[in-house]
Amino acid sequence: MASGTDIFPARNPAKVGWLKNYKAKLPTYSKALNFPDARTAASQALCEELSTAITDTDNKYAAYLSQVAATRDTQKSHLTALRADVRYIKASPAYTDAIGLDLGIARIPAVNVVPGTLKAVAKATVRKGLVRISWKKAGFDSVNIYMRRQGESDWHLLGRNTHSPYDDTTALAKPGILEIREYQVIGMRKDEDVGQPSDIFTATFAG
Repeated sequence: MASGTDIFPARNPAKVGWLKNYKAKLPTYSKALNFPDARTAASQALCEELSTAITDTDNKYAAYLSQVAATRDTQKSHLTALRADVRYIKASPAYTDAIGLDLGIARIPAVNVVPGTLKAVAKATVRKGLVRISWKKAGFDSVNIYMRRQGESDWHLLGRNTHSPYDDTTALAKPGILEIREYQVIGMRKDEDVGQPSDIFTATFAG
């Protein structure tokens, strides 16, 4: 066998088969190979422990997959039934928002945001090939993200982001020449600007 070739099969079922074969047949050749009896017994024990561990793990993994599938089916059927119960409860003349909130079947009323009272908070982290913009919701459902290169007067809208972070993958204006970028985010709610723009924050980007 060529040097560096692994004698052990990669896949678990084949590996267990190898271990059982080795354990069973090793004593047949031990004396001819001057392989001590104590070492033969120890080697057989290793085979038994490893094959048992692998088999137990494979069986438990198969059981796990079966349980995942069963739980998925149970969720589908039971949640459908519970949704029907919730609709029934909400249709009752005695139903109130207070009852719904206490049962967890009513949405918490949205917070009214007064324009101009909130300020977006964000920061930039430079990574290979991009600048990552992280921001806090703070009453917003999304933010508009703007960028300009230092020295420019006009802001460029990069896009709207509903979940932080946002990755700016804009290419360098001049390949190979690093640039300082300025960023600013503005909180949005229902497609309208809300509150104040964030402080301007910068990132030195090298591509």
